Amino acid sequence: FRSEVRVGDIVDVAYTLEGENPIFEGRYSALMQLASDAPVERLHVRIEAPPERRLAVKAIASDVVPERFDEGGRQVVRVLREHVPAVQDEAATPPWFKVYPALHVSEYASWAEVDQWAQRLFAVEPASAGVAAKAAEIKAQGGTPEQQVAAALRFVQDEVRYFSASLGESSHRPKPAARTLAERLGDCKDKTLLLNSLLTAMGFDARPALISMARNRGIANYLPSHDQFDHVISRVQLGDAVYFLDPTMDGQGYSLEKRGYFRYGAAFVVGHGEAGPVAIVPPAFAQDQLSFRQDWDFSQLARPVQLTTTFKASGLAAERWRANLATAGLARIAESIGGAYVRLLPGLVSQGQPEVVDDRDSNEWVLKLHFEHPSIGRYQRGWLDLEFPAAELVDALPVPPEARRRLPFQLEGARVAELRLSVTGVRPFTAQAPAPQQLMDKHFAFNSRVEVQGATVQFISRVERRSDEVLPGDVDGYRERVGRTRQMLGAQRLRLNLVDRKALEEPFTEIAERMAGERRQLRHRRHRLARAR
Repeated sequence: FRSEVRVGDIVDVAYTLEGENPIFEGRYSALMQLASDAPVERLHVRIEAPPERRLAVKAIASDVVPERFDEGGRQVVRVLREHVPAVQDEAATPPWFKVYPALHVSEYASWAEVDQWAQRLFAVEPASAGVAAKAAEIKAQGGTPEQQVAAALRFVQDEVRYFSASLGESSHRPKPAARTLAERLGDCKDKTLLLNSLLTAMGFDARPALISMARNRGIANYLPSHDQFDHVISRVQLGDAVYFLDPTMDGQGYSLEKRGYFRYGAAFVVGHGEAGPVAIVPPAFAQDQLSFRQDWDFSQLARPVQLTTTFKASGLAAERWRANLATAGLARIAESIGGAYVRLLPGLVSQGQPEVVDDRDSNEWVLKLHFEHPSIGRYQRGWLDLEFPAAELVDALPVPPEARRRLPFQLEGARVAELRLSVTGVRPFTAQAPAPQQLMDKHFAFNSRVEVQGATVQFISRVERRSDEVLPGDVDGYRERVGRTRQMLGAQRLRLNLVDRKALEEPFTEIAERMAGERRQLRHRRHRLARAR
């Protein structure tokens, strides 16, 4: 637009598209938006087609009923809306919830027709010499079927670079697997076809699974069509177990059991797609956990207090942090996390270099930082009153920024977050641990407890996410329970005994007893003298 356009001006925009991508084999499908984030004075959607073209229509997030009529020997689908109000999005709205109303139009009569189209794109041809040789090489490594599948996936993920150049039919048709193997590069469809070709040559059942990153599980609300899928992964069945594996992901764990499983929501499994998209449920063993530790050492009074923080990510969370390390670098990550502790505990001083332990076999990523503090706490007559922040779990308990919600609020992040705050003192702790605390609802579960063992006290808190969204009607109750949980977390308080009071009291007790005896003897002498007089 020209820079002279100002508020209040009216801009008419018209455009025409001619021709179509031959990859769709002449079938039409499109999503027409029926509102915007700005008011629309007049909205007109009109689709014309020959009478023999069967067009299905469905309103999404709207009760609009489009007009359908014949005009000049052609069928017409039309929506005309006047004075359309703006639709406002809200923070953290889930992708499966359609915010802006739309009209979905599709020429596919069923999901079975979509399946037939997709099968022609992803047909696994007899393995070429190169693909067969690579499959034999992987299989010769031995191992269980799970280990063999994991080895093939690791090869495609780590040895075949991601590169996409989607022009014409290459927008949806993958390259031959032999070419992707030879070039060592490809996009999601290329890498999926290569992985499936390798696994098929190795004797496994591997099929493409079309995914919607934009819609997630909400894809099931749309008409049978090709236009709402934007990603493809592999669906592999080993006996009764089903795995959805993404060959485009980097830095995953090596085994199928330890690998992270992203929540794609739903998948259209090519070759089994007659019923449409099916739910993707991560395996029960799938891990997605963040663990935080604060280890405070007060055992030697002649030196500053020592603090070691340990941040461990497991499963899917480890893969996210592995990617963060590759992007940002260790220095920046350590500065960000270490700086958060320094802001919470003024006077804290960083010591030494950050330590990273990255184990892709166990799929764990660990970062350790070291600090010391010269004068933490408040000293009173041999006691040190301490207060430790427990802010690490705040991100696991998000709340909507809006006071009222019209739309669902998405709960993201690791499924489990745990904090262990350990304090080792000079003397054994004698106080009894308080009763455990817990608070649960359908969205999350919170548990905390205190463990005392000798001179060490541990405060253990854990938050487990139970849902991936909060519906508008549940927001008030959810916000109130999160507030109560944050109060339970709060700052952990502890009174540390720095002095062996019993050892100090013993000599004073002896003196007191001796003086008491002397006083008794003196009273006895006075009594005898008084009687003698």
